Amino acid sequence: MKEEIKRNFRTVRPVSSIFDELHGNQGEQFYLPLKNKDIITYDFVTLNRDTHLFFVRDGRKLSVWKYAYPVIGQKNEDSDWREMVTYTSDSIYVPPEKSFYYKPNYAFHASKEKTICSAIDDTLFFKGHFKAIRQDGETYLINLKHGAIYHLQEKKIVRIGKLDVGNQKFSVPEGQLFIEDRDNRRLIFFGKVKQEGRPEKFPRFIEILTKEDLRTVFPNIHEIFIPVDQH
Repeated sequence: MKEEIKRNFRTVRPVSSIFDELHGNQGEQFYLPLKNKDIITYDFVTLNRDTHLFFVRDGRKLSVWKYAYPVIGQKNEDSDWREMVTYTSDSIYVPPEKSFYYKPNYAFHASKEKTICSAIDDTLFFKGHFKAIRQDGETYLINLKHGAIYHLQEKKIVRIGKLDVGNQKFSVPEGQLFIEDRDNRRLIFFGKVKQEGRPEKFPRFIEILTKEDLRTVFPNIHEIFIPVDQH
């Protein structure tokens, strides 16, 4: 068993360091303005034991990558990462920038072939951190700052709803705004959720707004939840 643990040991490094085009290198940080390169937010979604989706966002685009975890004993390769789609608010494709300090690694830059221009028209999409959700084959993003809910469609990212983050009824010790209940394929919110427009798809969810709701959904652990007004 100890030998198995040794063979599975991996060197850990920040995943954002792979995407150098977004944050630049040390020399560039000291000598050149970074523009939007210092605004990076990302999240992972696990599809199965070896395959993951990686969502990385800067100040103008969101890229979705699929990562295949290499077999034990094999070296990580650039080909382990595959760009699925990139949505951008730009009207035209913007190639990677070169500088004296920085030469982009095209393997981790959004490609022209996978980029969909003018796909994000909500400026609030780029404000605050987000959580990616996969449900029934669809992908949603929930903004943790202002509560907007987005649906990733084939050609665009559409705002389909909003969680009332300013009027949450309960929280957990870790402070999450909601719980992803994968066993029952639903989201559990502690505030009101409003659908906007006529969304083609919307994640399945329930709202917990009272102590009775808590006892119904979590009969054995309802006491761990903290009423927000007691903070």
